[in-house]
Amino acid sequence: RGTAISTIEYGNEIRLRLEAEALRDLPGLDVGFLVANADRIDVLNFGIPVGEKQGARSVSAGQRVVVNARVENRLAGGRHFVHCGIYRAFEGGIALYQEDALDFLVFGGPETRGVVVPELEIESSIEEEAK
Repeated sequence: RGTAISTIEYGNEIRLRLEAEALRDLPGLDVGFLVANADRIDVLNFGIPVGEKQGARSVSAGQRVVVNARVENRLAGGRHFVHCGIYRAFEGGIALYQEDALDFLVFGGPETRGVVVPELEIESSIEEEAK
C-alpha cells in the first residue's frame, strides 16, 4: 500500500490501487480507469477483466477485488482527475462509477500544447534536388 499524493513529476510512474468488497455474488467484473485533464478532456483510458489471470471471473459475496495499475506519466503539466468504473462483465451495466475518485497535479516535463507528451522519434533533412 502506498500513500496518496497530490503532485507527481512528469516521467514518474503513476500507480493506482482499487480495493472493493463484493456485497453479492457476481459472475464477473471489469474495472476501468479514465484520466481526464482540467478541461475534462479524456486523456487515458485503461482497464482489466478481474480474475482473468487466475481463470476465475466470478466473485463471491464477501470476497475482495484488488486492482493495481502502473502507467508511465507522459501527461502534460496541469491538474488531472481519475474516474473509476466497475462494470458487470456478463450481466451488463455499471456496478459502480466514481467520477473524480482522485486528482493530482503533474509538474515538470517539456512544454506542449497537447495533452500528452509521447516518446517519439522525428527527423528532418534538406536534400539535394533530384536530377
